[in-house]
Amino acid sequence: MPKPFEPEPHYALTRRRIIGLGERRVRKNYYPQLQQRLEELKRSELRYRALFENSPISLWEEDFSRLKTHFDHLKKDGVEDFNRYFSDHPEEIKRCIRMVRIVDVNRSTLALYEAVSKKELLGSIHRILPQTAQSVLKTELVAMAQAGRFEIECINRTLKGNDRHLLIKSSIPPGYEDSWERVFISVYDLTERIEAEKEKKDLGRQLRQAQKMEAVGTLAGGIAHDFNNILSAVIGFTEMAMEDAPPDSALTYNMEQVLQAGLRAKHLVQQILAFSRQSEHEMKPVQLDRIIKEACALLRASLPTTIDIQTDVRTAAFIMGDPTQMHQVLMNLGTNAGHAMRDRGGRLVVMLRETTLEEVREKGLPKMDAEAYLQLMVQDTGQGIPPTIMDRIFDPFFTTKEHTEGTGMGLSVAHGIIKSHGGLIDVESRVGRGTTFHIYLPKIMPRAKAHHQSALPLPSGSERVLLVDDETMLVDMGRQVLTRLGYQVTACTSSVEALHHFQNDPAAFDLVITDMTMPHLTGKELATALLKIKPALPIIMCTGFSETITEETAKRIGIKAFILKPIVMSDLAETMRKVLDSPL
Repeated sequence: MPKPFEPEPHYALTRRRIIGLGERRVRKNYYPQLQQRLEELKRSELRYRALFENSPISLWEEDFSRLKTHFDHLKKDGVEDFNRYFSDHPEEIKRCIRMVRIVDVNRSTLALYEAVSKKELLGSIHRILPQTAQSVLKTELVAMAQAGRFEIECINRTLKGNDRHLLIKSSIPPGYEDSWERVFISVYDLTERIEAEKEKKDLGRQLRQAQKMEAVGTLAGGIAHDFNNILSAVIGFTEMAMEDAPPDSALTYNMEQVLQAGLRAKHLVQQILAFSRQSEHEMKPVQLDRIIKEACALLRASLPTTIDIQTDVRTAAFIMGDPTQMHQVLMNLGTNAGHAMRDRGGRLVVMLRETTLEEVREKGLPKMDAEAYLQLMVQDTGQGIPPTIMDRIFDPFFTTKEHTEGTGMGLSVAHGIIKSHGGLIDVESRVGRGTTFHIYLPKIMPRAKAHHQSALPLPSGSERVLLVDDETMLVDMGRQVLTRLGYQVTACTSSVEALHHFQNDPAAFDLVITDMTMPHLTGKELATALLKIKPALPIIMCTGFSETITEETAKRIGIKAFILKPIVMSDLAETMRKVLDSPL
């Protein structure tokens, strides 16, 4: 094998050439002066080597002489436009690059290109260039052919396969302009700067997205109150109509569908508020099979018919969770799956089964504490996730969709929800075959609960109730509901009017049910005024949405119960009895 090229020190080369002119004559007449100049040249060369080796910039010494000769021949053959020449003869690019030889590199170059020794880099330059560098190489060659130098930003690959974004400049030292035997290359690593700029842009995009989410939250809070008032009337009047309708009749069935739609709309508002971080999450025993059924029904309505939705539910076990958030997880995963299959169609499978801690550990998943788990699987036959982005899919704002199609929050939100539920989410994917998300959640054994509670008579009473709401329709609906439950009702559409009624005869009322957001006097201000008159007065606060009061705040000022609209009749009846029957 040929020995690797070893550069001859510049001073030694000069000495050999001079002595070759006539060693005897030089030694006789000029040897002392020549020896002195050679020593000076040697010291200069050593200083250069020290500067070269210790420079913080990646420096290269390269030999372009073969390339220069080749260019000269091409010019003699009539080639003037090298850009067009290389476009017409792309195979020449690799051939020309192989004519360039790396003579020497400094320590900074070894670090930049992750090389252990210079021998790994000396030789042909093509080893450190990625396969996609054809256009960059063409630009460099054209610049050298026409101007004798180049300056270009490009991507180079280290010996360990890592890409670096670089600024590369060439220069030819004096005396080598005609031969290009010595060409110096300075390489500046721009990777950190470019990544910082990209991170800055990403942060800016995240800030804009956060501002959008804040605007969505403000809008959600603004419409929630009015929307929940509308739903309260829909749900309340529907429940009363169902009581009056003949059992097992078509009218009763139709009213049940209206009620279910109203309750679904109620949960939708809760999801919007939860997504905008304006509602508290309720952790309670949840049956995932019911949530799967509801979510798949919604997905069926939103996904194209070319996507087949299948469910495989093998358990009705419980987890401790927030039903709204778990519904959101399924909707996010299902929507992503639908996006992956929208062009060619496919199959979406949602499976639920029980598993054990041992099985979770066998899969090499992180340590978990519970003994029994539910495994929720969401599988699609879409385009799959490329391995290069697999580690980023749960990052906030990361998305492969167009700007108009997604925010990059779906998987991030799902990951956060599962983590807050004490579970974990894992993913496996094959490009062109599809993706499967595996979710593991701790299984619980809920306390025994009476079945068919909705079939039992609602709690009733005969106490005197002051009902206050600025919505005439809700006051009318509330009066009818409470009258059906046996209560004596005084209804007011003005909080000021209600306060006057109470001031005139505080003993005439056993309970006050008031809305929160009302003109002139809010529910909070009304409750404070009433409690000053009668400190032991039970008060129930109802609200569609309010940023000014929470359940904790309401209890601190003496309010006994806090109910979010829309209010279901059974919830209101149970809350009223709980408040009235509790000791003062």
